[in-house]
Amino acid sequence: MELKLMMEKLGAPQTHLGLKSMIKEVDEDFDGKLSFREAQALSSASKFEAELKAEQDERKREEEERKLRQAAFKELKATFST
Repeated sequence: MELKLMMEKLGAPQTHLGLKSMIKEVDEDFDGKLSFREAQALSSASKFEAELKAEQDERKREEEERKLRQAAFKELKATFST
């Protein structure tokens, strides 16, 4: 229940099956529960995923900026061409 609440507060709510899958990924002793150490491992994995998402978002932002610069350049070029 705590994991479910934590994920909701982080803005990433999970289904029951999603939570079980998360637990299974880090459950070293196969008891179906998270120990403190296993929870830390889950936290580390989440930080890695967050870092990847941040990098993807940064690439998207850079691509959008590039397109805007190209459009501005073409507009300026058209001004000088006439």
